[in-house]
Amino acid sequence: MISIVAAAADPVVTLDEAKARLHIDHVHDDLRIRGLIEEATAFVADQASVVLGSSTLELGLAGWSPEVAIPAKPVRTIVNVRYIDAAGIEQTVNPANYYSLPTDQGATLYLLSTFTRPTLRSERKDAVRIRFQCGYAADDENPNFALPPQARTAILLLVGSWYLTAEDHITGTIVSELPIGVARLLAQLRVYR
Repeated sequence: MISIVAAAADPVVTLDEAKARLHIDHVHDDLRIRGLIEEATAFVADQASVVLGSSTLELGLAGWSPEVAIPAKPVRTIVNVRYIDAAGIEQTVNPANYYSLPTDQGATLYLLSTFTRPTLRSERKDAVRIRFQCGYAADDENPNFALPPQARTAILLLVGSWYLTAEDHITGTIVSELPIGVARLLAQLRVYR
């Protein structure tokens, strides 16, 4: 189970970028456009199975495993690994006892074989918790974490389409839910699990 500890504070596409794309120079629709940016960003993140915006998440596990797949892309860093011991007290694993490597789906955390796995509070479904920072950011200088251009374009295309119409596009008898090109952009970003 993954939970959000701290959601991205800054949007990956700014209001100014969206307004420039829409050729809007007034402030009357700013609130609506901000909402469309949020919805389009959430849609693209969901459809592509990636995290957009630098966020802190936590993965809860019922028990120890020598390797744990972290299904969030991209994982920037492991903040900590904590667990609830048999007495019900939260403990933190020394970072020298684990490391992580990026994967196509996010990252994998590996516990060293020298790490003695303590007994856990058995009734907890989240007895082991891995906190990590992840997400693509708009202005990140590291190319591994910079917002992919496909994501930015898909968000802007969706905002533009949704701004102009609140209905699905109908051509003859075919209903098109996405603007042309968005599905292809999403396919380029999508993480398959």
